[in-house]
Amino acid sequence: MNKMQIIIAASMSTLVFLSCTSQKSTSEFPYGSYSYKSFNIAGELIGDGTFYISIVDSNIIEGNWAIRNVRNCYVCGPQYGNGYLTGKIENDSLFINLNPDNRDNYVELVGMLDDETFTGDWRWFELVVNSNRGTFKAVRM
Repeated sequence: MNKMQIIIAASMSTLVFLSCTSQKSTSEFPYGSYSYKSFNIAGELIGDGTFYISIVDSNIIEGNWAIRNVRNCYVCGPQYGNGYLTGKIENDSLFINLNPDNRDNYVELVGMLDDETFTGDWRWFELVVNSNRGTFKAVRM
């Protein structure tokens, strides 16, 4: 097993563990585990993984994510690997920051919640020069 497979396996185990200990019932949408795919502006698959959403307070969410880079995308920001996420729910929209501890270099997911899916745009914001965007689709598992 190579290093990347070990990291992905460990991340998935962590997500499964965390999904069993959520503060809110995982049967209540939008909370729970999601299968995630991200695409570049040309529609090519660039990321594949999972994330877990739990409620913190009212419309504030937190969770964890594990996403692997499936296509060499060097200008897609820090959306690969694993980490902690935060966000908020407003009406039928969900806003997620994959890198809440870094104000100068982060990836944000902005999309609509509909029929146990979360679809929309990912955006990379980097303080100095870089930025990029694409789309994503997350389906509840």
